[in-house]
This record gives sequence, structure tokens and C-alpha cells, in this order.
Amino acid sequence: MATRTDARSFASLLTTAALVAALSPCAALAQPGVDDIQAAFELGESSIDFAQSIAGLVTVRDGVDLGIIGYDVDDENNTDILLLELQAGRVFDMFGAGAPGLLVEGAATYARASGELDDLFFGLAPGFESEVDFEFRTLTGQIGAGPVFEAGEGITLTPMVNLSASYIVSDADYGGPGALIAETVADGVAFNWEAGALAIGVAARAEYVTMIDEDVEFRLLGRYDGRFIETIAEDDPAQEFSGSLQFFTIRAGFAGPTETELFGGTLGWRGSLGYTVFAEGDIFGSDDYLQLTLGADLIGGTGLGTRLTANVTAILGEDLDGIGGSLELGF
Repeated sequence: MATRTDARSFASLLTTAALVAALSPCAALAQPGVDDIQAAFELGESSIDFAQSIAGLVTVRDGVDLGIIGYDVDDENNTDILLLELQAGRVFDMFGAGAPGLLVEGAATYARASGELDDLFFGLAPGFESEVDFEFRTLTGQIGAGPVFEAGEGITLTPMVNLSASYIVSDADYGGPGALIAETVADGVAFNWEAGALAIGVAARAEYVTMIDEDVEFRLLGRYDGRFIETIAEDDPAQEFSGSLQFFTIRAGFAGPTETELFGGTLGWRGSLGYTVFAEGDIFGSDDYLQLTLGADLIGGTGLGTRLTANVTAILGEDLDGIGGSLELGF
């Protein structure tokens, strides 16, 4: 990822600029540089990383999934995240019998990260304290495709390329005796700005599916995602960054029917456990997390697809925990 300056160094430089502007307009003291102000943009950069990595983790194949998850970040800013996501994947038989299929997948993600700073100047400017309530909103879209190769009984291998774009908005309100100075120095630079980001990436997906007994399906998915991200159309050079994300995911799941019938279909069950680890980059300080999902299926009876699934998901990470739910339509 791009180099990031320590937040206290940024605060010290902001304090210098504020005091120069307020008390010593003729003093020849250094102003904060773009590289130093970059530290405040770390929150927004993390928001982009978060949306990009979640959009990159499309695990649906031959289905559509709509989900919502709330995350709690264990940091000094009391950061909370709300994620709304629509993802879809479908294998198309475009090249005839015996030829590889074509997996096309896409995702649209809305992420909102909100939190607070007790004092933008970290106590380095007594009498000019300024608390900040901030929010970053990110909208990300992704599309990817790749051939599906049969590599053995129940085994498929899929190399992919993908392209994604993000639009991010920063909103902040300042309070306290230093609010006016904070707004003058930080507005449009650290907070209250808009920017876009583009990412191009590659992925590799391996999946193994088999039946246990007669009714229980076992599915093992392994996936690698790598992408290069760069901002475009920034409000200020402070928001410029470019960097890379690399992460691996493995997920194991079971699914099977019950003997209960409902609405002309059969009730089923499913559960999965996944693990994601970042080889490059992190998400709000977490470089790995577990994802536990439990679901109930309605197999047939909907007239829309082969099954309709209601899922409950828990995310467990070192500094990132979340819980949510989704509805998935399988084809």
C-alpha cells in the first residue's frame, strides 16, 4: 500500500499550520505537506480498501445474493461500518460440449464507515481542541470473468480477470473551541471531499464439490485475489494514493435437505466456515478474519430458481467483528 505517516505527526503539522494562521501570520514556519496530510486520508483509504476487497470476494456461483452486514472496528475512533452488497455469479456454456464454461461474476457494494476523533490535534494545541464526527461512504462496482476448466471429478479451476470502480465521499462535522481552525485547515484535504478509485485485478478460483451419503453436499472453495488500486478525480492531491491488495480465501460448507415440505418445496439446511487472510494490505488494521454462515433453504416451490436461501453470517477478526444476513437465489 502507499506509505502512510503517523497520525500524531500529522496532528502536529496541522497544529503548526493552525497556530501560524491564527497567531503568527507573518512567521516563516513550515506548512503541512501533502505527504503528511495523507495520514488523515488513511481512514478514507481504508474505506476504499474495504469495499474493494469485499466486492472482490464473490463466492456465489450460479446464483444471486443480497446481504447486509454491520461491522465494529476495534480502534481509537469507535469506527462502525455498514455494508450492503449485491453479488451474482453464473457459469455459461458458450463454447459447446466438452469446452470450458465461462464464469461471469459481479458485485455492487455500498459501505459506510463512521466514527469520531476526540481531538483532531491530539491535545497538542491547548485551547484549540476540536472533535470531529466523520463518515466515509463508498459505492463500488465490479465485474469479472474467466474460463472454467474441469480438472477431475467434481473439481473446477477458474483463472479470472476483473475490473472495479469506487466512488467515495467524506463528510465531517467539527466541534469544540478549535472547530473553525480545524475546518479551515482540514476541510477538503483530510475531510469533506470526494474521489474515485479504479482497480484492475486477477483471481484464481478452485472448487471441489462432492456428495456425502446420498443427500449431503460438501463444497470446498479456495480463492486468490490480487488487485492494483489507484485514485482518480481527487478534490486535493492529499487524497491521491495507489497500492495493492492481495488476499486468500478458503471456505468449506455442507448442505442437505430435510423431510419438511413448505410452499410446495422442501426445506433444507446449509452451513459454511471461511477464512480470509491478506498477504498484502489489511482492512482497518485486521489482516485476517473468519466467516461463519448458517442458512435455511427452500428447495423448489419458488418458481424463480432451484432454491431460495436465508443466511445469517458472523465475522470474527482481530480488530473487525460483524454480523448480518442475506437472501440468496440459486439457479
